[in-house]
Amino acid sequence: MTVTNQKKQSKTPVAAPNNTWASSNRKTTATTTLFLIFLIKFLLCPTKLLNFQAQTNPPTTKTTTCANAPLPLCLYVNKTGSNCVFESPTEMEEKLKLKYSSVNCNSLNISCPSKNTWKKKVFAIAQLKSDIILLSDIRLSSKSKSTGIKSLRNYFLTNPYKSYNFYYNSTMNKRGVGILISKSLPLSETNRYSDNEENILGLRLQDTTGNTITVISIYGPNKTDEQFFINLNSAITRLGNNQLVIGGDWNCTFSTENLQNNIDWTNMLETPNPRHSQLLNEFCNRHNLSDPFRYLWPNRKDYSYVPSNKNQLNRSRLDFFLVPVNSLPNVQKCDIDYTTLSKRFDQKAVHVNYRKTFIKKIVPQKYPEQ
Repeated sequence: MTVTNQKKQSKTPVAAPNNTWASSNRKTTATTTLFLIFLIKFLLCPTKLLNFQAQTNPPTTKTTTCANAPLPLCLYVNKTGSNCVFESPTEMEEKLKLKYSSVNCNSLNISCPSKNTWKKKVFAIAQLKSDIILLSDIRLSSKSKSTGIKSLRNYFLTNPYKSYNFYYNSTMNKRGVGILISKSLPLSETNRYSDNEENILGLRLQDTTGNTITVISIYGPNKTDEQFFINLNSAITRLGNNQLVIGGDWNCTFSTENLQNNIDWTNMLETPNPRHSQLLNEFCNRHNLSDPFRYLWPNRKDYSYVPSNKNQLNRSRLDFFLVPVNSLPNVQKCDIDYTTLSKRFDQKAVHVNYRKTFIKKIVPQKYPEQ
């Protein structure tokens, strides 16, 4: 009996550790499961969890109230997860970064509505999704002009890429310029300039806080025409040069260098319209303007016009922007597309991006979900 009791006593201490280990293992598994559930919820909807944390641990910043608003300032967690307290209980102002583009349309073809070429061109232009697009060589002339322009405006508004308001100066089957303004921008037209030759269209635009910008779309004459620059001076006189951007197909180069040293074209027998290049530089000196592409890329050889015939090797940079010299440091990017928007265009689109502008957008106040 003594031996049996000793055996029983020796078995008893062995069972206890096993039970303790199993219980601990179950607790660990349960804890891990809860952690995984919390992690999955956080990954699926981080904003709500951060909002909950913000509500349970409110910031030390004192909230203020506005006489016109019944609600106090609330903590808002933005998409990046950082906490922001708005200065107004109902709205705030946000400075906009604007992207401008310039496209030579090679006609918008509304004279042949049955071919639907113009619809394909509208879609190609809208795919840029730029804030403001300057159009040249649009040629809005047809037998059913009013119907064609109405359809064109409607397509710029309702295309699946970006909605635009369309402004134009074109009545003939040649020349013609236009401007597309993103419908989402808080801008309204306050003044306009257009010339009789349909080479210039300028708009002065104003935001909801009274700040203005001036946008001018041009299509430079193929031959020497000093009246073009006289009209361009008149446009700036009327519209002002506040946050001025001029762009389009100039049909001349910004550089006035000779045949061997001009980096704005290559493999050409003569400089395209050299007199216009001289007049252009005089115009820039008068209004203190410069080319943002050359500001960012002093020595880059890139061209907006490349012949569709691969056997032709001539190249030229005829499409570019002009902006005030004091705004050049605010230019973030200026480039030329690698290729044309489609085979229906004969020149590449060019773009300029600003880091920030004085144009402001009203952003509604956001409150955390209850």
